[in-house]
Amino acid sequence: MTRRQVLAGAAASGAAVCLSPFVNPVRALADQAPLVGGTLQVARLQEPGTLDIHKTPWLDYLIAAMQETYLDRDLKGNFIPCLAERWEVRPDNLAVTLHLRHGVTLQDGTPLTARVTKATWDRMLDPSTNSPGAFQLGTIKQVEVVDDMTVRMVFSAPFAPIFSSLTSAYLAPISTEALTKYGAGYGTHPVGAGPFMFERWAPGDSLSVVRYPAYRWPSAAHKNRGPAYMNRIVFRFVPDENARNIGLRTGEVDVAGDAPVRAALALQNDKRYRILKLPATGINYLGFQCQKAPWNDARVRQAVAWAITNRDEIIRTAYDGFGQPMYAPLSPNIVPGYDPTLRQVSYEQNYQKAAALLAEAGWKDKNAQGILLRNGQPFTAELWVTNDPVYQRAAELIQRYLHQAGIDLKLTVMDDSTLFASTQKGVHDMIFAYYGQTDPDIMFYFFHSSRLSTTNRVHYLNPAMDKLLEQGRTTLDVRQRAQIYRQAQEIILRDAAWVPLVLREFPIIANYRVRDFVINPVSQNWLLSDTWLNR
Repeated sequence: MTRRQVLAGAAASGAAVCLSPFVNPVRALADQAPLVGGTLQVARLQEPGTLDIHKTPWLDYLIAAMQETYLDRDLKGNFIPCLAERWEVRPDNLAVTLHLRHGVTLQDGTPLTARVTKATWDRMLDPSTNSPGAFQLGTIKQVEVVDDMTVRMVFSAPFAPIFSSLTSAYLAPISTEALTKYGAGYGTHPVGAGPFMFERWAPGDSLSVVRYPAYRWPSAAHKNRGPAYMNRIVFRFVPDENARNIGLRTGEVDVAGDAPVRAALALQNDKRYRILKLPATGINYLGFQCQKAPWNDARVRQAVAWAITNRDEIIRTAYDGFGQPMYAPLSPNIVPGYDPTLRQVSYEQNYQKAAALLAEAGWKDKNAQGILLRNGQPFTAELWVTNDPVYQRAAELIQRYLHQAGIDLKLTVMDDSTLFASTQKGVHDMIFAYYGQTDPDIMFYFFHSSRLSTTNRVHYLNPAMDKLLEQGRTTLDVRQRAQIYRQAQEIILRDAAWVPLVLREFPIIANYRVRDFVINPVSQNWLLSDTWLNR
């Protein structure tokens, strides 16, 4: 997961995931068997606040390396067994039964059972835990132990995202014995069922994990069916970009996560390294305040969409080439939901169409500065954008495009939290923003009328959309969900509540001695138990 993937779940379908051509696994030569041993040195920007999966507000590859999930996804996004070898859904969709894999032990030797699973989830749901990830269990009413190896989740209302949640480390089993032993200190002594187990944490410097020798239960997404090849992984906390770059060049660092684009560009022709472009879990989009004039006129929103959608130039200029053009609200990582055919109802830059729509809406004349007038008033607007330099560069391009279309656009820069909180007041015109999520239920949060004062940042109201989004989160059939979300996305595109623009890509730099370094493009988890070092 990337640092942007905050509280993200997972998703699945048979649909293929669109990847950058640079996102290729660093595979071994056909005649070279993986080597066992060695230490992988990973430089990363951020240090976690805790390793307690019920206390942390964000997850990524560091914490995920120590955990194992009940379900997983293959590299195309299909749900596949992991700690749960099979599952059943009750006909009324109000219960999901998991049959657990036999022979699984947590890293302190505790066997995985239905009681361990129930205790884990009960702790997560306990209000005193105040777990940021508790929403992953949605409408769950209770967890039942059917027998030693069977657990049932009972819901008050159908909750389709539960399968996505079961692929998340937030729901991974943890040792109740370790919780008793360490108490409040469990966040620095985690015990899971993953391929690597906690070794040492030196705050401000590094955190190390070591191979769990008993591990033999990876999902079919992994090539390696047994314990990890590497002895140890050391995650070094290196916030300084220059220090990370120097470490790569000297060989002290094998992999740089959260790599700066300029470092990736500088090394892209160096045969000692491989650059991976990891797509984000959500898109960058332009959104309108749909209840505020003139944005309450769909023709005006559509006109802006026709004017600004030069995605290739935006990616080339603002993102330094680290992005993919997006034509729909749901990204390629969100399946079911992503549908490439929605490009047919999306927008490409066309100033003639923009001008015609604006004229229909009453913006016909222009002043001496080339700005459109209606009733003698110039067309001025404000775009809120976060203080990320990439987004600011994109906003400047949008400003230029709209000036050419006759709209005087002012840019207001603010930090992420201020921007997202301020949209609740509804005083904005437009926002250039992003999201991170891997289940199509994210559309409920952004477009349902019940979210108007919170996450419905564009103040979009549409009873037909409400109905679709309610169906989407209670329909467990994957094909039916895909159809529902295609309809919902088409409505958003035709109404131009959002203008999808870019799927951002984050560089990861790996030394070529790191072999079989694979990242699942849907979950964004690093498949570290498959990775080995060519010494």
